[in-house]
Amino acid sequence: MIIALGGMPLAGKTTLGRLLSTETGIHYVDIDDGPARCALPMLENPYSTSKKEAVENERMNILYDVLHATIEAHVRVGRPLIVSATYRTKDRRDQLLDAIGHGVDFEFLLCRMDDTRDEVTRRVDLRIASNEIGGGRSVEQYFKLRPLWTDPDFPYRTIDTTKGPHIALQEAQQYIKKA
Repeated sequence: MIIALGGMPLAGKTTLGRLLSTETGIHYVDIDDGPARCALPMLENPYSTSKKEAVENERMNILYDVLHATIEAHVRVGRPLIVSATYRTKDRRDQLLDAIGHGVDFEFLLCRMDDTRDEVTRRVDLRIASNEIGGGRSVEQYFKLRPLWTDPDFPYRTIDTTKGPHIALQEAQQYIKKA
């Protein structure tokens, strides 16, 4: 089984992935952790200029390639895996489906939050204070990327992470049991 957690930066994918891995014993890979070590580090304000944005896009291509190679390896040996990445665009989600292939149990859990300015600010502040890695390091960056989000064109389940990580975990576990 492959479980993919998608959603905007700050939506709670990493927190949910870690909890889900602990509860299920399934290996977890976050695109901002292991794969990120295979590429250049994220630039400060990566969307502030077109040149920085091009560098960030290339960095993300590397990260997704590494993440999808990890998925392919787990599928080949029949091991379950939990992954998290934004999967913001159709192209990225198509790459995910290609990496999984056919005949593999697959669940896509879309993490969503109440993305008011106050909630996004709270989550950005928490991320910076905890020195967590990942995108969503500014409120402005979040709201610049938000309109670019497109929902998947394949079946998925929505997890509302605004209710807190343990409620989100319970919802995710219920969906996985049904799969």
